[in-house]
Amino acid sequence: MAARNRDFALALANFKPLAEQGEVDAQRAGIELEPAGELLDAVSASATHGAIRLSVPGGSRIDLEAAAQHGEVQVDVPGLVLSRSETERVSGKLGGGGAMVRLTAANGDVRVETPQAVAAQNPQ
Repeated sequence: MAARNRDFALALANFKPLAEQGEVDAQRAGIELEPAGELLDAVSASATHGAIRLSVPGGSRIDLEAAAQHGEVQVDVPGLVLSRSETERVSGKLGGGGAMVRLTAANGDVRVETPQAVAAQNPQ
């Protein structure tokens, strides 16, 4: 799955439980990843001049690598065990590890959180 966008400020890439590896690449746009079920397979998202937000559903088992060049990485996922935590780079495992999740933003932030945290930030 790939999205390239030069004319819009926001590109949304929503996906359901992945049957195969997912990849999203956005130029001058942000990426929001909201799986309908637990993460089962590798995910890679890269944004240039945009932020990335991943909502991690319960039951997911992932190895996370997140980096934000000229931005910040923020993680709010209970049970995620961090092996590296810096302002611009975070690595860790959830549920003992599993699917590789790589999130990279250049000139934007990366936020990894639970669906409950997303809902609390965006009340309807």
